[in-house]
Amino acid sequence: MNTMGEASVPSPWGFGLTMCLVYGALYWAYGLVPDHWLAQSAYPSLFTHPGVAIIQWLEPAAQVRAEANQIITSSVALEVVRGCDGSGALFLLLAALVAAEGVRWTARAWGALAGALMLYGLNEARLVALYFAAVHRPTWFNSLHEYFIPSLLVMSVGLFYFGWTALAGSSSSAES
Repeated sequence: MNTMGEASVPSPWGFGLTMCLVYGALYWAYGLVPDHWLAQSAYPSLFTHPGVAIIQWLEPAAQVRAEANQIITSSVALEVVRGCDGSGALFLLLAALVAAEGVRWTARAWGALAGALMLYGLNEARLVALYFAAVHRPTWFNSLHEYFIPSLLVMSVGLFYFGWTALAGSSSSAES
């Protein structure tokens, strides 16, 4: 409350600065993770093996396999690398959740978990969609990979965040 008895409005500068600092810190920490470990350990477990299983479920005749951070067929090799793992969208969401004002940390933690799961699912769907585009509609691949799907991920983060703030705001006001 300010001196006039009115509710104070959160500062967009404080939100923006906090969000930028958290986003930068997450990217800095992510940069410390060795590429070799991501390609040989994290990406196969998180992305390529599950992606191949989904592809084979959707198209049983597909001759597709996972090798480290790649999904490979006789005609296509998709490689999961930094930037193709959804980390940018995840860091954006986490930064926004940390920067949100007037929300309990437990609500932020639940938001981070739900958001991370949503983004993981969307990123796995992205990888599978890119496989099908590369195999069946190669002319679509670059537009999907570089413009359309990244935009959808960022929009999904925004929609999730606004939905989360509505839920977190109503739950914290109910607890007051």
